[in-house]
Amino acid sequence: MPFEEAVIKAAQIFAAEPYLSEQTYQEHRKHGRILDRDIDEVLAREPDVALWNGRLSRRELRRALLIPGVRRVNHGNLAWQIEEGFILDHFREDLAPTAKRALASDHPQRLWQVCTSRYQPSAGAETKRAMRPAQAVMAKHDSDLDDEVHLVLVRLVSSYLDQGLAYWPMPSREQGLLAATRALFAATQLSDLPCTFSGLSDEFSRQSEADAESTVLQLLDQLGVASADWEKFLTSELLALPGWSGMIHCLEVDPLLAPHERLSFSLMEFLAVRLTLTVVALRNIMGSTTAWKHQPIQSSRHFDPLTHQARLFDACQLLGYHSDFLASLAEEEFQELCSELEAFHEWERRRLLHLAYELRHERQILIPLARHRAMPAVVEKTDRLQAQVIFCIDEREESIRRALEEIEPLIETYGAAGFFGCAVDYQGLDDPSGVSLCPVVVKPAHQVAEVPLESDQGRSSIRKILRRVASRLSRNAGIGSRTLVRGTISTACLGFFSLFPMALRILAPLSYERWMAKLKDLFLPEPRTELQFMRNDDESRHATTGLLAGFSLSEMADRVANMLHPMGMTMGHARFIVVMGHGSSSLNNPFVSAYCCCAKEESFCRKILGSSVPIMTRAVTTWIISTSI
Repeated sequence: MPFEEAVIKAAQIFAAEPYLSEQTYQEHRKHGRILDRDIDEVLAREPDVALWNGRLSRRELRRALLIPGVRRVNHGNLAWQIEEGFILDHFREDLAPTAKRALASDHPQRLWQVCTSRYQPSAGAETKRAMRPAQAVMAKHDSDLDDEVHLVLVRLVSSYLDQGLAYWPMPSREQGLLAATRALFAATQLSDLPCTFSGLSDEFSRQSEADAESTVLQLLDQLGVASADWEKFLTSELLALPGWSGMIHCLEVDPLLAPHERLSFSLMEFLAVRLTLTVVALRNIMGSTTAWKHQPIQSSRHFDPLTHQARLFDACQLLGYHSDFLASLAEEEFQELCSELEAFHEWERRRLLHLAYELRHERQILIPLARHRAMPAVVEKTDRLQAQVIFCIDEREESIRRALEEIEPLIETYGAAGFFGCAVDYQGLDDPSGVSLCPVVVKPAHQVAEVPLESDQGRSSIRKILRRVASRLSRNAGIGSRTLVRGTISTACLGFFSLFPMALRILAPLSYERWMAKLKDLFLPEPRTELQFMRNDDESRHATTGLLAGFSLSEMADRVANMLHPMGMTMGHARFIVVMGHGSSSLNNPFVSAYCCCAKEESFCRKILGSSVPIMTRAVTTWIISTSI
């Protein structure tokens, strides 16, 4: 599917905006961010059609509607503007000179009367059948079924997805969401559920041991959804609670995203639980699980003919059409004009304005770069560069790279993928599990772990024990502070003792940091560590993750060659080759590790030093520089 069609379809599915607002684009045009010639070039790429036997073209009509643009009106403010006489007192002030001359003998009220008398748009069918049960319930009972379902669904799913924050984990989570939910309702009677879900426990019991897919098929049959409508119905149900279905899907595709407990995640099980709640709620509210199919609903869009007539009124001004000329048009020609205006709706105008916006950006970037390349060299070329620097292609490093080339022409820079061709699953010394250090679409096959040196194995064991004890104390303190008895004691005691470190931190921050560092060294010894890059056995695999532990010599050589050869770094190397990486921080991005290339950059440099790839033609000193940008 072409990108522009995909954007429109995604906007319809997710009820989002596909582009910036038309007003924003027009503001950019006023400030020179979009030029009229950019719009002309974009229109020249669009198919053109002759209207009125060649007296008007589609391209001319659309250009008039984009430059200077139609005014945004709606049924709320338009009636007020008409009653107050604002838009009927005078024509637009930003009309082209030819349009002003053509309308010099006309008056806005006469043109408005012709537009409203000749153009009578129809609203079409104002009622339709419900696509979802929630729409039918809202139309008949004026209550939101989604609110009722989400109240229970969010509690169940959030308990199932918990990663160690809840005091009591959801029982039977290891069996999956659907089985855990059935076991929960079979073992307990949730008295705080609204009467809407009366009989929910019986429904889960009736499903017995059926798997998620069979359960969904049974529920679709109870709801009376035909097989041809399954895709549309299930998509709308999953999107009714934004974010949750997407989170389940991501965890199902990549369970490694769960930082603490990696459970069995299934979007089908999520859907089975949701449809079960919907079926029970429909049975209690409407008395039948299929009655919603026959419930007519009103169209959510408010149709106002004034909005369409105002668009025609605006277009006639921009085109310079006199009221007498508009009244003399044949009915076929008039309907052809109205059809073209309806086809060139707001989303279509925003699409063309966005293409012009991108075209101006392209010209502002590429033309200056081409001129810069055509300038004479500042210094004479030499066969020996001072240094070659390999940067991550991240935008945060591009500014450094361009500035370095500008101030020192004898330094040559290269761009590399953020993971430097080294897709690894990295596990730090204190990490409970590994994390993928690579783009989201890449799945690593090798694990690189930080391990203590053999001489520091004892310190590492002590550190693990102390960290486990500290974690348990911290968790119990956090939970206890929220209870009645322990919370009262901890607030009275710990609050008093926290006064001294707080005062020291404020009055003597340097001494406080030194004091904390000494306490950390005393109570949490840090062993010396190294990264396991090399693998002696090509067939060795990790017992739990199924990842290759480290890289073999041939794999290291292949990755170095695959990175340097496309760059052209096969001969004429500088004395210094610098590999530049960066770190990253985020509070809520599950893919944050993909933005940190320091570990991958170090892995790449270790491969250069350890692989002995025969592509270096001169003695090269490799420096590893890590930054936190």
